[in-house]
Amino acid sequence: MDKVAKLPLEDLTAEANKTLQSLQGTSKAATGMLVTAQGTLDTADKTMASAHQVLSIMEPGSTTHYELEQLLQELTQAASSVKQLTDYLEQNPNSLIRGKKDQ
Repeated sequence: MDKVAKLPLEDLTAEANKTLQSLQGTSKAATGMLVTAQGTLDTADKTMASAHQVLSIMEPGSTTHYELEQLLQELTQAASSVKQLTDYLEQNPNSLIRGKKDQ
């Protein structure tokens, strides 16, 4: 019993509370980032739809047509990567703190 009485329980409790508060703040920040990312993806979808409309009226084979097509492909890949990240973070929010789980 003396060993238990000598433990700095108040200090340990205070540190645990600080850690939990920090984790709550991180969780709130992550949630905000996910909401923002979803809004960004929605905007990117609208932008890509508009770009496809422009692409359809441009002369096939032109340099501008080719460059716009390449840009759309890159944007599609980037949007897919962001979507994968947001999906993963929604399912594993602790990964922001602990890292990715070993598969």
